[in-house]
Amino acid sequence: LQRPEFLDREEWAQILGDSLSSSLSLLVGSRSFLVSGILKAQEKNSLLNPTLLDLLYSLEDVFREKDVYKDYRDVVLSRIMYLAQLKLFRGSGQDYDKLLNNNIIVDLSGFGSLEARVLFYFLFSLIYSKGSKQSNQKYTIVVDDAHSLFDVNLEKQPEQGWSFIHQYIAKMRELGISLIL
Repeated sequence: LQRPEFLDREEWAQILGDSLSSSLSLLVGSRSFLVSGILKAQEKNSLLNPTLLDLLYSLEDVFREKDVYKDYRDVVLSRIMYLAQLKLFRGSGQDYDKLLNNNIIVDLSGFGSLEARVLFYFLFSLIYSKGSKQSNQKYTIVVDDAHSLFDVNLEKQPEQGWSFIHQYIAKMRELGISLIL
């Protein structure tokens, strides 16, 4: 959960909260719990970059403080725990400058649908936040195996949180970023 230098703690928590709640198809209210958990994990690990496991422990505290319904809490925590166990999310951090200042090729082969959605949503959110701060940034994103991003059931039911693809494609065009699927 390493924070890029161009974002402050709150902006970063908002991006991660949006990315996780939307890509994991959580209820709308989950975003505020996730943001609180991310901020709490950052406070506890001020010298290190918090991990998804740190977020999981912080979310448990947030849910306890807010007296959240047990079944709902269990759903959110189990989805974060699932992500924390994936090799993709156990890295030591990203070089965001390198990632965001070059054209990007994303190969989604080998990823499950959930992992692909989390990765893609996070990448789009990060690029959009940087692009809105630097309007002259122009580059191309190529996504191989993009069919794993689309779920027919969720596209038919945008209230479940997966209509982002249409919104982000329009936003990317506004920023001059080309997307090839």
